[in-house]
Amino acid sequence: MKKSGLFLLVIVTGVLFAGCGGNQETADSQDFASTDENTLTVWAWDTNFNIPIMEKAGEYYNADNDAIDLNVVEMSNEDTKQKMVSSFTSGVSEGLPDIVLMDDYDVQNYLLNYEGKFAELSEDIDFDQFAPYKVTNATYQEGVYAVPFDSGSAGLYYRKDYLSEAGIYESELTNLTWSKFVEIGETVKEKTGKWFVAFIPNRGTHYIQMAMQSAGLWYFDEDGNIFLKDNPAIREMLPILKTIEEKELAKPVDYFAPEGIGAVTSGEVAAVNSAIWFSATIRSAEDQK
Repeated sequence: MKKSGLFLLVIVTGVLFAGCGGNQETADSQDFASTDENTLTVWAWDTNFNIPIMEKAGEYYNADNDAIDLNVVEMSNEDTKQKMVSSFTSGVSEGLPDIVLMDDYDVQNYLLNYEGKFAELSEDIDFDQFAPYKVTNATYQEGVYAVPFDSGSAGLYYRKDYLSEAGIYESELTNLTWSKFVEIGETVKEKTGKWFVAFIPNRGTHYIQMAMQSAGLWYFDEDGNIFLKDNPAIREMLPILKTIEEKELAKPVDYFAPEGIGAVTSGEVAAVNSAIWFSATIRSAEDQK
C-alpha cells in the first residue's frame, strides 16, 4: 500500500510581505511571517512527526550557518488550506507563514490556481537528490516550487496481542487483499470486542487513495482526464468501505483527528492503515514507550 507524502512550500507573500508587522499586535501574531529577516515561520501539523522534524532541521541549519529563529506553528491541514485560500483570493498577504506543509495531491492545485504565490526553488536546491516522481509533482511550468518532505509509503499497523487473541496469525497478513482485510476485521471484532479500525465514511478517500496508488492509478488518467467512473480501484474499494461501515467494524471517528489518534494510542482499535509517519504516533502510546 502507498499513501501520498508531503511537501514544504515557501510562500512568496509571506516572505516578501511580512505576515504581521510591529504595528499590528494580535494574540496570534507569532503564528505569521515575521518582519525579522532572521525569523522563519512554518505551519505544520502532527506534533509526533512533522513538527519535531522541522525543529530538528532548524537545529541542523543553525549548526553550520548563521543562526535563524525557526518558529514552527502547529496548524491543522484543513486550517492551513482554509487560511491560504482566504488570503490568496482576497489578495491579502498578512497572516501567512513563510513556509507551509502540504499534501502531495494539493500541490498542483495551488500552483495552478495561485500562480506567483510560491517561490521557485530550483536555483537554490539540488533536486537531483530527491525521488524524480516527487520532484515532478512539485514542478509547474518547468519550475520547482516545493521541497519533498517524505514519500509517505504506507502499510498496515496492527496490535499483535489483539490478533493473537482472535486467532489470527501474522502470516495471514502477507499479500493481504482488501476482502481478506475485512474478514480479519470481522474476526477481531467478534473475538475481542475491539474495533478493527477508526473510520468515518466522509474520510473514505484515505482508503481509496491507498488502493489507487497501490494499483498505480489516481483520480486522473495519464492524459489528465478525470478517471472515476471506470476506475477499478475505486470500484473495488467502495463496497469494502460499505462493508466496514455496515458491519460496524470501525470506531466512528476520523482517524486523522485527535479522537481517532486517541483511539489508537489507547488501544481501542486493533489496526490502522497509514503512512510511515504514523509510527511516531504509535510510539507515543504509553504501552509502547
